[in-house]
Amino acid sequence: MKTFLKLIALSFALFAFGSPGLSAQNPKQGRNTAAISTSIKLSVSPNPCQGDLYAYYTLDNQTQGIIEIIQRGKGAVIRIPVTGSGMQQINLSGLPTGIYYIRLVSPGASMGTRFMLR
Repeated sequence: MKTFLKLIALSFALFAFGSPGLSAQNPKQGRNTAAISTSIKLSVSPNPCQGDLYAYYTLDNQTQGIIEIIQRGKGAVIRIPVTGSGMQQINLSGLPTGIYYIRLVSPGASMGTRFMLR
């Protein structure tokens, strides 16, 4: 029960204060090789949203990636290929209301955040 209440409080905080930009770094090191660092960024607005969600993303050096919208219990419901940096407008009008997860996946790194669809 305590874990459930903590999850509710965390969800409320995320929705009440929005999701500022998040970033992830995943350094790869191999034997006798130089270190390679992959950095990606993802932020969304508005949160909560109705209809359209705007995803702002950054991938290193024109790297290709995929933005996924994930519905709890159903997996990825939308997949959009992206390259480099930019903004992607995502129409969510056909999806039911609820809490979703958006994830940016690229070779060597991935990150995501939650959002609410009203």
